[in-house]
This record gives sequence, C-alpha cells and structure tokens, in this order.
Amino acid sequence: INACHGGRVNFSFTGLGGWATRMVAARVGAFIGAMWEVDDDLALVFARRFYTALLKDGLPLAEAFRSAREEVRQASPYNSTWLAYVLYADPECRVLS
Repeated sequence: INACHGGRVNFSFTGLGGWATRMVAARVGAFIGAMWEVDDDLALVFARRFYTALLKDGLPLAEAFRSAREEVRQASPYNSTWLAYVLYADPECRVLS
C-alpha cells in the first residue's frame, strides 16, 4: 500500500491493528507499507523501481525492496521517505513467470 502510514501497527481493542496486521492475518504473500507520510514523487520512484526489479529483473523480494529504497535515497538524500517503507514477507520470495 503506497500510502502514508499504511505500514504502521497500532493498538486496537482486540490487540494490534493496522493494514500490516490485517494483511498478514489474511495470509497475503507480501505486504509493503509506509510508516509515516511520504513524498508523492518519491513514492512513485519507489514503486517503479520496486516492480521493475521484482518483475523485469527477477530479483528476490527483499533485494527489489532494498533497490527501491536506495533509488529513493539517492533521488532525495535529505528526505526520510526512503526510510519509511517496511516489508512484511519472506525476503527470498520471488515472482514466478
């Protein structure tokens, strides 16, 4: 979910709550979210690089994620957007074509 605060986990009435908790409980294969507000242009940089690395380059999930964070960091080193993203998944997961 490429939206502000999509990766946060907070307390709810029945335990921990948030998109990440719900997605993991729903048994999704992977979930990426942002812990705080992100810059829209940098969010686009992240998404483009992540999906290119994952689908076109065939990198494992964690390596595609790291690559996307690094590209955002290089695009705007003084903006914290690159640090905002979190990954909930098996890091060695790959997309099969």
